[in-house]
Amino acid sequence: MANNSSFNERKASKSYRYCNAINCGNRSERDIDDRTRQYVRFHRFPNPQSKLELCLKWITNCRRGDLDLKNVKHKYLCSTHFKTSAYACPTDIAQSSLMEGAVPTVFHCPKPPPSRTPKRPPPRKRLRISPTKKKKRLPDAEDIPNPDAQDIPNHTGQDEVSSQLDASPMLPPSPAPRHFQNELDSANKKLALVQKDLTTLRSVHYIQTRKVNRLQDRLKRKEQVELELRRELEAVKDRLLNFRKCDVVVDS
Repeated sequence: MANNSSFNERKASKSYRYCNAINCGNRSERDIDDRTRQYVRFHRFPNPQSKLELCLKWITNCRRGDLDLKNVKHKYLCSTHFKTSAYACPTDIAQSSLMEGAVPTVFHCPKPPPSRTPKRPPPRKRLRISPTKKKKRLPDAEDIPNPDAQDIPNHTGQDEVSSQLDASPMLPPSPAPRHFQNELDSANKKLALVQKDLTTLRSVHYIQTRKVNRLQDRLKRKEQVELELRRELEAVKDRLLNFRKCDVVVDS
């Protein structure tokens, strides 16, 4: 009886893990993941101190206003909110662990997650500049009085028109577009010649670089041959010296 009572106490005191995603009430050792036909797994929120950006992504996708960096240390999300591609082994998500940087993306909520990027400030109001004074409008041909149609033969209307023409600002004559076109054609020709020369110089530089590389390789091989010949010469000298010593010993 004592053993049964202790077992019941341990069973009653056992704590379960709950999913903290919105509109999700999955609990450990009770709810089943339809993809694996096993109990749902629970993944703890990333550490806000070491993985701040990843933790913010989890909080944003959960779409709960009561979650923040201060209270997610011991909270979990169940495996139903992660795609199979978020696991290290997508074919065995029941035993595989989450990949580095995995983010929950499967949620049953119509509203998209709120954006945590700062909103653009409203544009500033610009001061309206008073419109410039209108230029005096030149009278049309119909407004100019015809001296033949008047009873008094005077040129008052023509004098007024000429005074208005003199008072209006004269714009400088626009340069002929043909001149600019000729300059543009000349500049394009010069640019084409420069590009052609540059291509030629690049090809010459490439050829010379290959020659230098080949000469350096030949020089290295010659240095190696020279080093081997010197070693053989030293060996021959040593042998000759030994032969001479042997001859001296025999003669004595």
